[in-house]
Amino acid sequence: MGANILDLIFGKPFWIVTRFIYLGYDDNVSTWYSSILLAVASLIAYECWIYANNRNIQGGKSLLWLVCLLIFISADEVARFHEILGGYAAKLFGISSKDFAKHSAW
Repeated sequence: MGANILDLIFGKPFWIVTRFIYLGYDDNVSTWYSSILLAVASLIAYECWIYANNRNIQGGKSLLWLVCLLIFISADEVARFHEILGGYAAKLFGISSKDFAKHSAW
């Protein structure tokens, strides 16, 4: 927090450090950490699907859907698909300016 205050006062002299802890952007440590956690959760769900598939347990397909969902959410954390698609949707439906997703905090 102190580094963020110094960045605001002195014009971002510590931006090399604070960009990794600043929560206003998606290239910080917490984003990468949550993306890794979601990827690990998808691997665990995949192992559960393999177990359910080998033992013919009912509901195994839902685990496979969960794997796909977790992989997509993990990739979205880093690649920011929702901001890109939000910009296209805003332009298509005329809800805001063409660079809506670029300048808005989600």
